[in-house]
Amino acid sequence: MKALQKIRWIILLALLGTSSAQADGELMVMPATLKVFQGHDYFVTLRNMGSAPLYLNISLLQVRNPGLMPEDKVPLAEVERPGLLASPERVTLGAGQSRKVLVRSLYEPSTEALYRLYVVPARAIQLEEGAAQDKITAPMSITIAYGVLLRHMPPPARQIESWSHRCENNAIVLENTGSVRVLLTDVSSDKETTPASRALFPGTTQRIEGKQLNWVENDQPKTLACHG
Repeated sequence: MKALQKIRWIILLALLGTSSAQADGELMVMPATLKVFQGHDYFVTLRNMGSAPLYLNISLLQVRNPGLMPEDKVPLAEVERPGLLASPERVTLGAGQSRKVLVRSLYEPSTEALYRLYVVPARAIQLEEGAAQDKITAPMSITIAYGVLLRHMPPPARQIESWSHRCENNAIVLENTGSVRVLLTDVSSDKETTPASRALFPGTTQRIEGKQLNWVENDQPKTLACHG
């Protein structure tokens, strides 16, 4: 039983690693990204585009290392003070039906926090009847989880976009010194030469190997260097 339970968790974690709001064409989840502020109710719409009923499980997880991969996501039950609430946790949709999931802020955050809302069809994991408890046998099918990115935001008057860097052991460490996400585009270095976007979130640093950092800001190339 423990082995079977472990495999179920591996499958679930693989599902929760996806971020797409699209999957097998039967379910539509909108929007894909949502900014959530205190004092307002927000809704994620679920629509069954297929001809068969859908039984959906809904879970909300907080991302503890936003901007880094792989993401460290934890259920709200393991968060000391969760900032968001999503309801309901289970939904049944007949063919052509739609339903809204309520997303609500529980308090006003001082800095932006990141959450992911996942909608997983109940048929996402199917095990053969009578299979041995210590192994999984065919048939088995897995569908992709539908994910919505939720950005828990401080009020506009308290939003500050700023960042800094420090040189550390032949690397450049980037740190968000503001209250909301800062997006750097086409970031590269003399060691990491492939340009890529970097999202810097409050409370999470990012380390880039090398002594020279390059990026694009307002369509203008920028460079900073560490000496010594």
